Amino acid sequence: MPFKKIKKVVPGKKKNSSPVSASENMSNSNSEVTVTIPQEDPPIINTAMATHIGTREYQQDAAYVCDPLKENGLAFGILCDGMGGTTDGERASSETVVFMANRIMTLQADDDIQEFLENAAYDVNYHILVQNEKLQQNSGTTLLTVIIDKSRLYWLSIGDSRIYIIRSGEMVQTTTDHNYALELKEKVDKGLLTQAEADNDPRKEHLISYIGVPLLERMDINYIPFQLQANDIILLCSDGLIKALFTENILDIITRCGDNIAEAARLLPLEALKQSPYALDNTTVILIQYLGENTGSPDAEQSCIK
Repeated sequence: MPFKKIKKVVPGKKKNSSPVSASENMSNSNSEVTVTIPQEDPPIINTAMATHIGTREYQQDAAYVCDPLKENGLAFGILCDGMGGTTDGERASSETVVFMANRIMTLQADDDIQEFLENAAYDVNYHILVQNEKLQQNSGTTLLTVIIDKSRLYWLSIGDSRIYIIRSGEMVQTTTDHNYALELKEKVDKGLLTQAEADNDPRKEHLISYIGVPLLERMDINYIPFQLQANDIILLCSDGLIKALFTENILDIITRCGDNIAEAARLLPLEALKQSPYALDNTTVILIQYLGENTGSPDAEQSCIK
């Protein structure tokens, strides 16, 4: 699946409404608000989200997932895994989720979504840097964002949280882990290091790209929209899930749950805790199931979970 490496652009100012508040607990709550709205032809989407604090004292993951919006017909999901210690990481992740959600809600039908994701990434990075300086903190966060426009899937990834696509019993990772292991691999490929030296480097899991980094140079954006098929499932997850479960275990749980993605989302963090009960990171998952194009029902329900 294609990616592109993004060159730096100057953060721009865009119209920003505030449907989401930073004071809301984006990761710990599981509230749902449902309203009936007129709808033209957005896709039929099922969404689910679950999170577990694990054995950590603080919850630094934050996430938000929303069915197609009345304003622009877009469905989206955002997931962040904070870093920087205690409340610093919690602030960075929740503020980043709020920032991205508010931006997506202003997208217009003729906007270029890839360009939007690129600009939003630089803008939210700048926002976190300004807040860090103001609060004299050094926090940061990973960032995953997916946007579904009809049957087209767009994604943005910064850090080592992951996006997977599940189709016909197969599960494929679409994103790159932006940690030092990536640079070690490049050195191995050039013959500058042996594979054993790379494997034993204690820095291999250190992030080299994240929201809050002074110079944001690495991000994954698919420059060709991914064409979804009916019953495709998109999984967004923090690294707490990947550290505890093999991809085969994750796929097995999702497959066994069938169309009940809410149950799959509930089970995944619990299974991660079961397999790694003494050293479990915060674990958060978002599942989005694409069921196909809307054939024209007059009204639909919009559901946003945070």
